Amino acid sequence: MFDKSSNSIDEIEFIHSLPFTIPVLIFVFILSKKLGCFSNYKSLREEINQEIENLLEELNLIKEKDLIILKEEFENIKNNKEKMTSNEYNDKLRTLRKQLTEKI
Repeated sequence: MFDKSSNSIDEIEFIHSLPFTIPVLIFVFILSKKLGCFSNYKSLREEINQEIENLLEELNLIKEKDLIILKEEFENIKNNKEKMTSNEYNDKLRTLRKQLTEKI
């Protein structure tokens, strides 16, 4: 009922095509792995960049608030200079300078 000669020809062609098929399959597999790693690396890099930008923006806002507070304190010290002794004034200025250098 079945023609065995055509079946054996298919097996022979399959065996002869294996040396060409296997390297192509290996190449496609390696290529997909490399592209997958590259894609994961790219998305991770973009995520890290976005997180760093967000942190820098928050840090900038915090520094701006701190600087505004320190400027107000400096103005307050200058305005109340006449009410303080020179040692008190100098101490407050040194304290303010120390706070400024810590912020920087």
